[in-house]
Amino acid sequence: MKNGHYSLKKRLLAAILTLLLMPIAALAELPSVVISQPFRAADLLDVADSLITVTFTAEGSDPVEISVAAGETIGSQMPADPSREGYRFDGWFAGDVQVTADTTVTEAFTAVASFTAITYSVTFVQDDGTKVTRTTSVEKGYVVSDLPEVTPVANKIGKWVYPGTTNEFKAGTVITANQTVNAYYEQSIFTVEYLVDGAHYDQLTTDAGTAIVLPADPVKTGTTFQGWFTEPDGKGIQYTAESTVSQDLTLYASFSNQVFDVSNMISDEDLPENAQLLAEILDEMNEDRKIDIYISSENDTIVFGDEVTLHAVLRGYDDCEFTAQWQISDDDVNYVDIDGENELTCSFIVTEQNYTKYWRMVTTITAVNIPDEVLQEIQD
Repeated sequence: MKNGHYSLKKRLLAAILTLLLMPIAALAELPSVVISQPFRAADLLDVADSLITVTFTAEGSDPVEISVAAGETIGSQMPADPSREGYRFDGWFAGDVQVTADTTVTEAFTAVASFTAITYSVTFVQDDGTKVTRTTSVEKGYVVSDLPEVTPVANKIGKWVYPGTTNEFKAGTVITANQTVNAYYEQSIFTVEYLVDGAHYDQLTTDAGTAIVLPADPVKTGTTFQGWFTEPDGKGIQYTAESTVSQDLTLYASFSNQVFDVSNMISDEDLPENAQLLAEILDEMNEDRKIDIYISSENDTIVFGDEVTLHAVLRGYDDCEFTAQWQISDDDVNYVDIDGENELTCSFIVTEQNYTKYWRMVTTITAVNIPDEVLQEIQD
């Protein structure tokens, strides 16, 4: 027994020495034992049967399914809020019951996303403060097409404008927020005053947006009518038959001096054989210019009832632009123009009423044409 005891003691000591001398890596390879709690396959089946499926559906998105243990809340498994253009998300609903993260699940169900269309309103305020509202939504493209009528006002055109401006709010405008617009009126009939040489000539009315109503062209002896302008002397904006009016206006007649065509002047060869020289009119500014006045008739002796013709022969006017006008006077002081402009002949029947009257020719030089060579000499 003693020897046996020694032998056992010796073997234990050898085993301890072996462990002490064994490398650490070798110690890590020694087997370890983990003992779990007892379980049964039936227990696993019970767990699987207790999970309940909840389905979330939203228009335009794929369904989302989650599994929740019976009697538990949805909690962190709640899906993210869905989005839909033009709509506001109101929440998930199973029938009339709203489903949230705090909803306790006891049976399977489907939660449907609820949306409300986002609407904007436009308030139309009449001139008397009366208000009418129109609403629009994504289904309408966020536009208002059926604008209410602006309360009619005589001689004015009504429209809807943005507050504090005259910018028109029109049907079909895209709305991005609630909006208020106001009634605004523009004059629909405008008065145009026409002046000739600063004096009243005519006054006419024109409907807004239509072509202006023009009076008959005024006539001014020795001139050509050029048109109607917003300023005297042909300045400013010219109004023609195609122009439209957007306000009351005063328009001024503009005239230009008629220029006589020297190619049509009477020469000595054009005078009738029986033409008699009546007068010579000299140009005080240029002695090379003068007007010879001749008279002719069918009879050598003129009697009452005869037609006579006065002829003006202009000499030295070839380099000029000018106007010509016959005039008549009772006293050789106060002369008036005879109808017809820039005519070098004047015909009339001699009567007891006019045979003592005075006739004369008036010319007005409007420009002198200087030859290029002379102009060059002046410039040099």
